[in-house]
Amino acid sequence: MESLERREVLSSVAWTSGPSLPSARTDVVAVVAPDNALLVLGGDTADVPKLGTAATSWSSAPNMDKALLGPGAVRTSGGGMFVYGGMDGTESTDEAWTYDYVLGDHQNIAQLGTPRADFGAAADSSNHAYAIGGINSDGNEVLDSVEQYSPSTDAWEEVATLPAPRHSIAAVADDAGHIYVFGGSATAAAGDIQNTSFRYDIATDSWNAIASLPIAVEDSAAVMADNGSIYVLGGLTDAGATAAVQVYDPATDSWTSDTDLPQALYSHAAAMDGLSRIVVAGGTDATGNAVNTVYRSQRFDIPETAPVFTSNPITVGSLDSFYSYDANATANPEATYSLVVAPVGMTINPQTGFVSWQPVDGQEGLNPVTVRAENRVGFLDQGFVVDVAFDTTRPSTPTALTIDGVTTTSVDLSWQPSTDNRGVAYYEVLKGYRSGWRGRNTSYRVIQTGILGTSTTVPDLDPLSSHKLVVRAVDVAGNVSYNSNQVIAVTQAPPTLRYYFNGRINGEVSVVANHSLSVQLSASANPTPTYALLSGPSGMTLDPNTGLLEWTPTAADVGGHLVTVEAVNSVGSDQLDIPITVAADLPVLAFQFNPNGTGSSQAVAGSPFEILVSDLSLTPSTFELVDGPAGMTIDPNTGLIQWAPTPDDAGPTTVTVRGTNSAGSTNRSISFETFFTTSPTNIQVTGETLLYPTVSWTAPTGVGSENITGYSVRAFVRYRWGRAWRSHTVNVDVP
Repeated sequence: MESLERREVLSSVAWTSGPSLPSARTDVVAVVAPDNALLVLGGDTADVPKLGTAATSWSSAPNMDKALLGPGAVRTSGGGMFVYGGMDGTESTDEAWTYDYVLGDHQNIAQLGTPRADFGAAADSSNHAYAIGGINSDGNEVLDSVEQYSPSTDAWEEVATLPAPRHSIAAVADDAGHIYVFGGSATAAAGDIQNTSFRYDIATDSWNAIASLPIAVEDSAAVMADNGSIYVLGGLTDAGATAAVQVYDPATDSWTSDTDLPQALYSHAAAMDGLSRIVVAGGTDATGNAVNTVYRSQRFDIPETAPVFTSNPITVGSLDSFYSYDANATANPEATYSLVVAPVGMTINPQTGFVSWQPVDGQEGLNPVTVRAENRVGFLDQGFVVDVAFDTTRPSTPTALTIDGVTTTSVDLSWQPSTDNRGVAYYEVLKGYRSGWRGRNTSYRVIQTGILGTSTTVPDLDPLSSHKLVVRAVDVAGNVSYNSNQVIAVTQAPPTLRYYFNGRINGEVSVVANHSLSVQLSASANPTPTYALLSGPSGMTLDPNTGLLEWTPTAADVGGHLVTVEAVNSVGSDQLDIPITVAADLPVLAFQFNPNGTGSSQAVAGSPFEILVSDLSLTPSTFELVDGPAGMTIDPNTGLIQWAPTPDDAGPTTVTVRGTNSAGSTNRSISFETFFTTSPTNIQVTGETLLYPTVSWTAPTGVGSENITGYSVRAFVRYRWGRAWRSHTVNVDVP
């Protein structure tokens, strides 16, 4: 009853193209893994393509340990996968493994009792694998032996032999305890292709003949469909490859034919995938060439339905972009796709529904499209409009922006051209300016536009002005490129000359004879100018590159001088007069107290006191004492003043000294304090915490101490008063 219900679902097979194998391959087998992914093994290569149930392209499972032609490969109901036999190079093999397609793990199992190739492989519901017939390792004997592998004992054992020797057969098991074998050849030589069919009863370990194939084939593939029928697909006949699909009904032991494969094939793989579709992969075509084609039937587990779109169309495009839309519709059988209404140049893949189009000039704007999904049940149209923009892609960035020349009011620029899929219309020059917080950023504004070539002259600039410049491209749709590299252009200008002296610009210049003079010239100009001394006193020099003017006048140069200098560049020149006054090198007197002692500026009765007078001018001088206390002397050559004060000299003291050289004389007054005796020493304070502390000291001794008549004691303190400080002072005269 279950089989009859499924059979009601099925009409004739409707074939559609599936995702192509990564490469052409033949002598392959197909196995559905536990997660319903379809694996293709063999084909004289170790790689294993994998196609997920909902995948649109093949991926890769872990490689096999060996590259084999036509191995046996079955999946048991327990989820195990066994690979055994086949051609290993030029001879058949008896090796067998378990294959974990997730981890790529291979584990050896017991070897076949007989090496065999071109045999039938199947698995029953008790997890036994079968190797049926085939050709021996020498390639000269067709086998009728059948081996059964038991995972529980890890052993192969022979079961009932085929009614007749066969190789290149198609084998399939049902879920009712039977294995079916179809066609094949009875001889190791080419030809002798059979149409015999046999059924093996697992319970009774016996074979019996069933209805013969309408068309004798070898190297075909057999699939047990969900409708209870067995599909024998393609194969090789005496006349060559066939696309015939022969359908066997086990319930009536009869054959019918169904829709041919899209092309004649043999040595291909076939299996029912996770969506109950027959999948045919690879094989050899009628010309003898291996193929990578994949064909799929409709689903056998659900009723046939007309297409229903599951994808939403893409409704925007542009002339500079490739348009695509992957139209998808659910249907059983799978839908084929076509364009009912479409702009010129638009195409659709009839199997996948992938819409491709490169819009061209004249197709901007609204373009109606109607995609039709169709199968034998019916069709459905999906209408939409693609709004094509003129252009949305910016041109490439101009490169290698270069300054080719500058004048006082213009800059010449050139650059490498931009590219654009629809053409560059023109270029623009932009100038940078400071922006943002405290001018930390740079923004740009267009100062020249509509440039048709890759060079331009930027005019109307101020002389000696600096400009940050970039270039950008604009295409015919108004899209702009990114800015080019930035260049900084400075326009030319003739020199504007000035000088610096003592931190002032163009101020008074004076120098003392015998002292060096440095005046720094500077000029605002582009290109950088050179400097020249047009007129000036003897010995004056001017560095032509740095503009440093130097001179050391002599005593003979005392007076006024007018110096003329010039700055010159390729644009022009500028002259400047510099007035210089040379003063006489008069003595410049300086002094130092007690240079051979403490350096104290206080004179004390009874102690020697010295002052060393020196001349800072560069002309030798002599010294004389113009005014001073009695007993004071000065060395005219060294300027050393010596004096021994007495108590009578106590008080403020002023000395006048004169220095004289060939340029003239200079007086200098020197003031200091003279004390009649030395200071008290060893000052001590006791009772600091009492209301009346006591102060004691040691009285001076020596010259002048006899004149002491009393002392003055001063006490003071600083203290906080709010946020300020105050001072408090107490003076006490002590007889």
